[in-house]
Amino acid sequence: MSVADRREREREQRRNQILDAAKHIFAKKGLSLATMNDVATHAQLGKGTLYLYFKNKEELLMGVVVGLQSSMLARFDEVLGGDQNGCEQLRALLRAYAEHMNEPPHAFKLAVSRWLTGEPFDGELENSAAMQSNIARLFTTVCGAIERGQADGSLRPDLPSTDAALKLWTAVNGTLLFRLQRQCLPPDSPLSSFSGKASEAIDFILEAMKPRLATGAKT
Repeated sequence: MSVADRREREREQRRNQILDAAKHIFAKKGLSLATMNDVATHAQLGKGTLYLYFKNKEELLMGVVVGLQSSMLARFDEVLGGDQNGCEQLRALLRAYAEHMNEPPHAFKLAVSRWLTGEPFDGELENSAAMQSNIARLFTTVCGAIERGQADGSLRPDLPSTDAALKLWTAVNGTLLFRLQRQCLPPDSPLSSFSGKASEAIDFILEAMKPRLATGAKT
């Protein structure tokens, strides 16, 4: 291995070390309270070293998000490699998304922390091509599973795939958000009767997307 190759490998290892520390700090403190100094301390690095890799915590967060998206896309590829009809493929994709957002548990908390900012960061749209590309690929993969199901008869043909995918995405995210809310509820709350399992919500919604309900056929 050449000196240049070794230095590049070391740089990549250091970058991953910083991103792992950032995931921990963002999940623990939230984006608004986290600081670059917090990340440096957790990574056991000097603050100046962080700035050699990321110019601010917003850019650092984008790096974390791209890494999480890449892991999710790998899980999606595993699903696409199976021999399933469109409905089952869609179910597997949505479950993979829900499981990924809860494994590790901080993934969804990190996403919520980001969404609470309510607007793009300065320069985000111009400098996050990988992040935007990953989002597009995740979404089009879900749309593709819906279209596959409509073609093989396992899903209703009257649902625009883009519209259905958006509704499914919001429903799964809503279930994940409810899991966080449920932790704050007293045991006797009527909302506590729902387990908060994303798989239950996904199964419920997909039942409504099957052809027999569209034609009025009896089960």
